[in-house]
Amino acid sequence: MGTDSSSQTGPRTDGKTRLLDAAEALLDQAGIDGTTGAAITAAAGHKNAAAVNYHFGNLDRLIRAVLDRRATELNVIRHARLDELEAGGSVEPRAAFVAIVEPLADLLASKEGRRYLRLLNQAANHPRFHAQAGMGFASSLERGAANLSPLVSHLAPDRQRHRAGNVLGLVLFALAEQARVIDDEAQDMPVLGREAFIVDLADSSLAALSA
Repeated sequence: MGTDSSSQTGPRTDGKTRLLDAAEALLDQAGIDGTTGAAITAAAGHKNAAAVNYHFGNLDRLIRAVLDRRATELNVIRHARLDELEAGGSVEPRAAFVAIVEPLADLLASKEGRRYLRLLNQAANHPRFHAQAGMGFASSLERGAANLSPLVSHLAPDRQRHRAGNVLGLVLFALAEQARVIDDEAQDMPVLGREAFIVDLADSSLAALSA
Protein backbone atom coordinates (compact mmCIF):
# COMPACT_ATOMS: atom_id res chain seq x y z
CA MET A 1 0.00 0.00 0.00
CA GLY A 2 1.51 3.37 -0.97
CA THR A 3 2.01 5.86 1.82
CA ASP A 4 0.56 8.75 -0.20
CA SER A 5 -2.65 7.05 -1.33
CA SER A 6 -5.59 9.38 -0.95
CA SER A 7 -9.34 9.28 -1.31
CA GLN A 8 -9.39 12.97 -2.25
CA THR A 9 -10.27 14.14 -5.74
CA GLY A 10 -9.10 17.23 -7.58
CA PRO A 11 -5.62 18.79 -7.40
CA ARG A 12 -3.30 16.73 -5.22
CA THR A 13 -0.59 17.91 -2.89
CA ASP A 14 2.12 15.62 -1.60
CA GLY A 15 1.27 13.40 1.35
CA LYS A 16 3.56 15.18 3.78
CA THR A 17 2.05 18.60 3.04
CA ARG A 18 -1.48 17.21 3.40
CA LEU A 19 -0.58 15.94 6.85
CA LEU A 20 0.87 19.32 7.87
CA ASP A 21 -2.23 21.17 6.63
CA ALA A 22 -4.63 18.74 8.29
CA ALA A 23 -2.66 18.79 11.54
CA GLU A 24 -2.65 22.59 11.69
CA ALA A 25 -6.44 22.70 11.28
CA LEU A 26 -7.18 19.92 13.78
CA LEU A 27 -4.71 21.18 16.39
CA ASP A 28 -6.46 24.54 16.26
CA GLN A 29 -9.89 22.94 16.63
CA ALA A 30 -9.21 20.21 19.20
CA GLY A 31 -6.01 21.37 20.88
CA ILE A 32 -2.58 19.78 21.08
CA ASP A 33 -3.64 17.15 23.60
CA GLY A 34 -7.00 16.53 21.93
CA THR A 35 -5.71 15.63 18.47
CA THR A 36 -4.69 12.13 17.43
CA GLY A 37 -2.51 10.88 14.64
CA ALA A 38 -5.43 8.81 13.36
CA ALA A 39 -7.65 11.90 13.07
CA ILE A 40 -4.94 13.80 11.22
CA THR A 41 -4.34 10.88 8.87
CA ALA A 42 -8.05 10.64 8.04
CA ALA A 43 -8.41 14.41 7.54
CA ALA A 44 -5.42 14.40 5.22
CA GLY A 45 -7.06 11.74 3.05
CA HIS A 46 -4.44 9.05 3.65
CA LYS A 47 -5.48 5.44 3.39
CA ASN A 48 -2.32 4.27 5.12
CA ALA A 49 -2.91 4.41 8.88
CA ALA A 50 0.83 4.72 9.49
CA ALA A 51 1.24 7.89 7.39
CA VAL A 52 2.16 10.13 10.36
CA ASN A 53 4.88 7.76 11.52
CA TYR A 54 6.13 7.21 7.98
CA HIS A 55 6.56 10.91 7.20
CA PHE A 56 7.44 12.32 10.64
CA GLY A 57 8.32 9.50 13.01
CA ASN A 58 5.58 10.24 15.54
CA LEU A 59 2.83 12.73 16.36
CA ASP A 60 5.06 15.02 18.44
CA ARG A 61 7.45 15.44 15.53
CA LEU A 62 4.55 16.25 13.23
CA ILE A 63 3.36 18.96 15.64
CA ARG A 64 6.86 20.44 15.78
CA ALA A 65 7.01 20.38 11.98
CA VAL A 66 3.71 22.29 11.82
CA LEU A 67 5.17 24.95 14.11
CA ASP A 68 8.52 25.00 12.32
CA ARG A 69 7.36 25.52 8.75
CA ARG A 70 5.96 29.01 9.31
CA ALA A 71 8.62 29.89 11.89
CA THR A 72 11.34 29.39 9.28
CA GLU A 73 9.80 31.92 6.91
CA LEU A 74 9.16 34.38 9.76
CA ASN A 75 12.80 34.11 10.80
CA VAL A 76 13.95 35.13 7.31
CA ILE A 77 11.54 38.09 7.20
CA ARG A 78 12.58 39.37 10.64
CA HIS A 79 16.29 39.12 9.82
CA ALA A 80 15.71 41.18 6.66
CA ARG A 81 13.88 43.88 8.61
CA LEU A 82 16.55 43.96 11.29
CA ASP A 83 19.20 44.26 8.57
CA GLU A 84 17.43 47.38 7.29
CA LEU A 85 17.19 48.88 10.77
CA GLU A 86 20.81 48.17 11.69
CA ALA A 87 22.01 49.63 8.40
CA GLY A 88 20.76 52.99 9.66
CA GLY A 89 22.74 52.84 12.91
CA SER A 90 21.56 52.11 16.43
CA VAL A 91 18.13 50.51 16.66
CA GLU A 92 15.49 51.99 18.95
CA PRO A 93 13.64 49.45 21.14
CA ARG A 94 10.26 50.28 19.60
CA ALA A 95 11.55 49.77 16.06
CA ALA A 96 13.09 46.45 17.08
CA PHE A 97 9.83 45.35 18.71
CA VAL A 98 7.84 46.18 15.59
CA ALA A 99 10.35 44.26 13.44
CA ILE A 100 9.79 41.23 15.67
CA VAL A 101 6.00 41.42 15.88
CA GLU A 102 4.90 42.82 12.53
CA PRO A 103 5.58 39.63 10.52
CA LEU A 104 3.43 37.72 13.02
CA ALA A 105 0.67 40.33 12.86
CA ASP A 106 0.66 40.01 9.07
CA LEU A 107 -0.46 36.39 9.50
CA LEU A 108 -3.77 37.69 10.80
CA ALA A 109 -4.74 38.41 7.19
CA SER A 110 -5.18 34.72 6.32
CA LYS A 111 -7.19 31.87 7.83
CA GLU A 112 -4.13 29.63 7.87
CA GLY A 113 -2.07 32.35 9.52
CA ARG A 114 -4.65 32.83 12.24
CA ARG A 115 -4.66 29.08 12.92
CA TYR A 116 -0.90 29.18 13.29
CA LEU A 117 -1.03 32.10 15.74
CA ARG A 118 -3.54 30.29 17.95
CA LEU A 119 -1.44 27.14 17.79
CA LEU A 120 1.70 29.10 18.66
CA ASN A 121 -0.01 30.41 21.79
CA GLN A 122 -1.02 26.85 22.69
CA ALA A 123 2.54 25.65 22.24
CA ALA A 124 3.95 28.43 24.43
CA ASN A 125 2.00 27.01 27.38
CA HIS A 126 2.55 23.32 26.67
CA PRO A 127 5.22 21.36 28.60
CA ARG A 128 6.44 19.50 25.50
CA PHE A 129 6.25 22.25 22.89
CA HIS A 130 6.98 25.53 24.68
CA ALA A 131 10.49 25.69 23.20
CA GLN A 132 8.89 26.01 19.75
CA ALA A 133 7.43 29.36 20.83
CA GLY A 134 10.26 30.61 23.04
CA MET A 135 12.66 33.48 22.49
CA GLY A 136 15.55 31.08 21.86
CA PHE A 137 13.79 29.17 19.08
CA ALA A 138 14.52 31.65 16.28
CA SER A 139 17.78 33.53 15.84
CA SER A 140 15.90 36.63 14.67
CA LEU A 141 14.00 36.78 17.97
CA GLU A 142 17.20 36.77 19.98
CA ARG A 143 18.71 39.34 17.65
CA GLY A 144 15.73 41.65 17.92
CA ALA A 145 15.41 41.16 21.68
CA ALA A 146 18.99 42.35 22.17
CA ASN A 147 17.77 45.82 21.18
CA LEU A 148 15.13 45.68 23.91
CA SER A 149 17.60 44.94 26.71
CA PRO A 150 17.98 48.64 27.76
CA LEU A 151 14.31 48.57 28.83
CA VAL A 152 14.98 45.91 31.49
CA SER A 153 18.47 47.03 32.54
CA HIS A 154 17.08 48.34 35.84
CA LEU A 155 16.10 44.80 36.87
CA ALA A 156 18.26 42.08 38.38
CA PRO A 157 19.34 39.49 35.77
CA ASP A 158 16.93 36.79 36.98
CA ARG A 159 14.03 39.27 36.86
CA GLN A 160 15.03 40.39 33.36
CA ARG A 161 14.55 36.86 32.08
CA HIS A 162 11.16 36.51 33.76
CA ARG A 163 10.02 39.91 32.52
CA ALA A 164 10.99 39.05 28.95
CA GLY A 165 9.13 35.75 29.21
CA ASN A 166 6.02 37.44 30.57
CA VAL A 167 6.01 39.99 27.76
CA LEU A 168 6.50 37.27 25.15
CA GLY A 169 3.47 35.53 26.65
CA LEU A 170 1.50 38.78 26.41
CA VAL A 171 2.42 39.15 22.74
CA LEU A 172 1.49 35.58 21.81
CA PHE A 173 -1.80 35.77 23.69
CA ALA A 174 -2.69 39.09 22.08
CA LEU A 175 -2.02 37.69 18.60
CA ALA A 176 -4.01 34.53 19.32
CA GLU A 177 -6.89 36.56 20.78
CA GLN A 178 -6.99 38.85 17.75
CA ALA A 179 -7.02 35.74 15.54
CA ARG A 180 -9.90 34.32 17.58
CA VAL A 181 -11.93 37.52 17.41
CA ILE A 182 -11.50 37.75 13.64
CA ASP A 183 -12.81 34.19 13.18
CA ASP A 184 -15.52 34.42 15.86
CA GLU A 185 -18.96 34.94 14.31
CA ALA A 186 -20.21 36.39 17.60
CA GLN A 187 -17.64 39.22 17.39
CA ASP A 188 -17.66 39.74 21.18
CA MET A 189 -14.85 42.27 20.81
CA PRO A 190 -14.08 44.82 18.08
CA VAL A 191 -11.39 43.79 15.61
CA LEU A 192 -8.59 46.31 15.62
CA GLY A 193 -7.10 47.34 12.31
CA ARG A 194 -3.57 46.14 11.58
CA GLU A 195 -1.78 49.38 12.45
CA ALA A 196 -3.87 50.06 15.55
CA PHE A 197 -3.28 46.50 16.76
CA ILE A 198 0.50 46.75 16.34
CA VAL A 199 0.65 50.19 18.00
CA ASP A 200 -1.42 49.01 20.98
CA LEU A 201 0.65 45.84 21.36
CA ALA A 202 3.89 47.84 21.19
CA ASP A 203 2.64 50.36 23.77
CA SER A 204 1.59 47.71 26.28
CA SER A 205 4.60 45.46 25.77
CA LEU A 206 7.24 48.18 25.98
CA ALA A 207 5.56 49.64 29.06
CA ALA A 208 5.60 46.19 30.70
CA LEU A 209 9.30 45.74 29.90
CA SER A 210 10.31 49.08 31.35
CA ALA A 211 8.02 49.05 34.42
